[in-house]
Amino acid sequence: MVGIFGGDALRSLAAATPAEQVERIKAFDTYERGLIAHVQGLQTPVGEMKPAQPKPLRLK
Repeated sequence: MVGIFGGDALRSLAAATPAEQVERIKAFDTYERGLIAHVQGLQTPVGEMKPAQPKPLRLK
């Protein structure tokens, strides 16, 4: 069974030299930090959120 990262990625990392491993980890870290910053930029800050307005109940 292949994990989250995929078998090929893990095998290539295991076959890489220590210097290559460091470079790949740094590249992934940079990518991950950019992705986190992007997602955080898409979210509305808590201070700017509008309170929920419940719909009034209609009694018949």
